[in-house]
Amino acid sequence: YAVDTQRHALLESRAMCKWLISKGALSENPFEVVEGVGKRKKSKTQLTIDEARKFAEKCFAEEGHAATAALCCLLLAMRSGEIVGLTPRSIDDDGRLLRVFEAKTEAGVRLIEIPEVLRERLPALADATITRHFVNYHVRRLCKQAKVTVVCPHALRGTHASLATRAGA
Repeated sequence: YAVDTQRHALLESRAMCKWLISKGALSENPFEVVEGVGKRKKSKTQLTIDEARKFAEKCFAEEGHAATAALCCLLLAMRSGEIVGLTPRSIDDDGRLLRVFEAKTEAGVRLIEIPEVLRERLPALADATITRHFVNYHVRRLCKQAKVTVVCPHALRGTHASLATRAGA
């Protein structure tokens, strides 16, 4: 098992035994002394600056929802689920702003300025019906075609954050 999978199973086992103790079925928790094995991964592999440029160029060279969705991950730091949830109503202020109405966290509900290079492409994506799997597949496909490290959509969000931090944001 992966380290995180093993540690999650250990936490579930501890919680179950804690419940059994509260019900009087156990006198002590045998999993309290068990320690997690292995080193947890802290972050996903991200694209370098050069790779991010190559990836973006490949996406801009391709028409369609797949490339636009991939660009949303990189340029707007959007999660796959947020991209899937786009509607025409999400695009506001004559195409200048993007509203994320529903997000994984409360802080994820936000207003994003749409870069000029995406303004014409976004309305078609907001009208489309896509899935998170669609976004994931095409991000990986576009990475391969751009001949860069193959990453998942969430890693592009991390790349965006790293580049923004480096630029002083």
